[in-house]
Amino acid sequence: MEFKTRYITADEFKQYFGIDLQIELPNGDNESGKVAAYLTRIENRLEAWINANYFYNVTQFWETLNNNQKEQYKYALLEQAYYVLRMGDISVDSGYDKERGIIAGRSTINELSVAPNAMLHLENGGFLNTRIVKRGGYYQGGVANSQVVAGGVVGQKGEPGKDGLTPFIGNNGNWWIGGLDTGVKAAGLQGPQGPQGPQGEEGPQGPQGPQGPKGEQGIQGIQGIQGEKGDKGDKGEKGDKGDKGEQGEIGLQGPQGEKGVKGDKGDNGSGFGNSYGNGVPWALPTANKTFTYFITMVENKYIAGNDYEFDGALMKDYYAPSILCDANFGDKIIVSKGSGDDYKVWQVERDGTVNEYTYTPATPGDDQLALSSNYLKAVRIL
Repeated sequence: MEFKTRYITADEFKQYFGIDLQIELPNGDNESGKVAAYLTRIENRLEAWINANYFYNVTQFWETLNNNQKEQYKYALLEQAYYVLRMGDISVDSGYDKERGIIAGRSTINELSVAPNAMLHLENGGFLNTRIVKRGGYYQGGVANSQVVAGGVVGQKGEPGKDGLTPFIGNNGNWWIGGLDTGVKAAGLQGPQGPQGPQGEEGPQGPQGPQGPKGEQGIQGIQGIQGEKGDKGDKGEKGDKGDKGEQGEIGLQGPQGEKGVKGDKGDNGSGFGNSYGNGVPWALPTANKTFTYFITMVENKYIAGNDYEFDGALMKDYYAPSILCDANFGDKIIVSKGSGDDYKVWQVERDGTVNEYTYTPATPGDDQLALSSNYLKAVRIL
């Protein structure tokens, strides 16, 4: 079945409230027509409510209404559509609970089923009247403050009625009347999330929290600056002479090897300079000079053949050490300095791959590079 509204549209609802009903309404079998069906249901039920309570057929007399009345009626429909969206359709509630019996009468449900703002617009448009006129064999509602009965006699105004019970929302979120839970939820569908507000001012610093668990051990830093020489301690007492150890067995003499072939005469080289082990700062070139270092294995240390024994890292700075690049077995590290503070560093890997880096000391005067590895050392090539 295709639904078509007579008085209000989804675009008017969106302009009036800033809410897109296509997004707000739950999905169903009729996804494309759910908004038109919802607004048509609002129009039909509010018109039926006016007709049943005030004997006024809006559709029948629509063309006789002035522009203000039509506008007030459309506002009432929009407010009722928003009310049902947020609070639920109270008009379909029976007011009966199978465990507690009747908890709300039809008059109470009838009173709660129309939005307060919709009632205001209906009153402003003159749709809520108390005059009933018999014309042509049927009763017709009209806008007045008295009652006209058969015979044309105007009755006297009656005494004001007693104040009714005011509905309120209980702790469970339902409408309550006179101490009775109607079982009707007061909360409607959750609205869309609003835009994020501006960031608030930074609050005061909170108290220091408890100490966290101990973290994992970090990589070994560069060796620190050597401290001042301490005072010479007192000479200790001479210890007792130890027992003489037993003489070890003499090993077998190995066979003499064959005399090797004399090799070709090599090129004259400049040789090797100092070597730098784990965490020992390198001697770095001064302005407009270049130093070259070769990464090799340390002596007198057992090598098991693990990958990590052949891999190391080139660390930079002393007070805040961090990794500049990899430094693995067989690599050549070339360090060159121009007239500025920066150093150009090239890593020439065993396969000939060249990687270029720039080292800028974090603190002037804290110019340090050092190798991080227990199995490797750097030898400067002179």
